[in-house]
Amino acid sequence: MRAVSQSIACRKKVAANRLKRAGLRAPPRCVFHLASPGERDQQRLRICVKARATSGEKVFLNLCTSEFIPQAKDVSEIELAKILNSEDPSSFRVPMSLGEGRFEKDKSGKQCQVFDIAVHPKTLQKLEHSELFRQFLLTASMEGIQNKYNAKLQIGDVTILNKRKSLGTPKSQRIRVDSPTTPTGPLISEICPAQANDLKPRPKVPKYKIRGEPAKGKLQKMVAELNLPDVSSAEELTLDVGEDRILMQAHKTNYKLDVYLPHLIEQDKVTAQFNKDSKILLLNMPVKRVLTVGH
Repeated sequence: MRAVSQSIACRKKVAANRLKRAGLRAPPRCVFHLASPGERDQQRLRICVKARATSGEKVFLNLCTSEFIPQAKDVSEIELAKILNSEDPSSFRVPMSLGEGRFEKDKSGKQCQVFDIAVHPKTLQKLEHSELFRQFLLTASMEGIQNKYNAKLQIGDVTILNKRKSLGTPKSQRIRVDSPTTPTGPLISEICPAQANDLKPRPKVPKYKIRGEPAKGKLQKMVAELNLPDVSSAEELTLDVGEDRILMQAHKTNYKLDVYLPHLIEQDKVTAQFNKDSKILLLNMPVKRVLTVGH
């Protein structure tokens, strides 16, 4: 064991010298913790979520906790809504660790893909008390899984299973925690982000307007106009409209709009048209329920 430790120390010294000769600094020290769902974790809060792949197949998300993961910044629903509707909604992030997908049998015996998502215990507790935070956390988790593992998920199509805490047993995850002497970034950042993402240009938020119709009387629908001057055709656009959210992306021209709606809409009846001349994407969204202050 001592010989192995000396060998490792020797290799580290050689690597550090090579970096020094090359004019580079050694990477910041970090500690890897193995978050394991032992007996103590069995009593902790867990939430099982059923989602869908774009193919229609069931996918399950096991939300569990680890003390090693930083707690998300504590914001109110009003503050969170302002952030999500700002020009830079990505400024608020929830620290999380996304486990690699595996297959487990559901209650019918069918093999389904499962992902384990670990967050700080208080982050998961907040999910139980805030509808907006719950929607945000589940959406962020699914988008993170898509980006990290190239999974194809239907964002927003989720069901929280009240009678099930997890599908299968959540697996151990290797979580990197920066040492105290290492300068760290903002608290609200993803654990172990892919370095390549830092090189990507920020998405452009297009100019947009959302209005209710009719202007007087009972609200029937909401109309959104998105100004996309650099888009040539509707084929460049990806649009996902939930019952209270619009997510539009144009990867070729780097447009992205992610905005929450003030009222619930009938998402199955939404229509969208892109005018090639005016470069306007027009969305007609019938209102299902008008939300008032306090809902």
